[in-house]
Amino acid sequence: MTRTELMAGAGVSKSTVDHIQVRYNLHKSPEHIHNMGVKAGKASHEARHGIPPKECYTKEAIAKRVATYKERYRVDDMRVRWGLKQITRIRLKHKCKRQRDQRWYLIQLGYVIDDANFIAYYTPKTHRAPRLEKIPRGEKKGYARSYYEFRPLTPCESC
Repeated sequence: MTRTELMAGAGVSKSTVDHIQVRYNLHKSPEHIHNMGVKAGKASHEARHGIPPKECYTKEAIAKRVATYKERYRVDDMRVRWGLKQITRIRLKHKCKRQRDQRWYLIQLGYVIDDANFIAYYTPKTHRAPRLEKIPRGEKKGYARSYYEFRPLTPCESC
């Protein structure tokens, strides 16, 4: 029996029916709750995507989604590598985290970072990192990799 049928039959309001349900510990069955969720999920999916859920799982639709994801991943990966802001919320899993960590580390030491050209300039006040400076940019030596080229900061470059 539905809530509206109870309201009409007993001549009471919706809140009164709710109080009676709580008082007598009346609940919907787990099967009914599951079916409600399935119906709501299908309706939500169709409202968001404009097509029924079963049509989303065809081989063509899956291939299209995978291709779109790969292209978005590639674009965001390139944006982050070039120091630009990421557009999507895709979690990029590559070594750019190491590069961001190295950038942060060098800034903490006092280097002036040129993100566009991947150059780290040092001044007389910079606490230098000699091991990192010996590694050429892009090469890996043991566990360490240098993402920057190191140069002294001259007065004309700081202008």
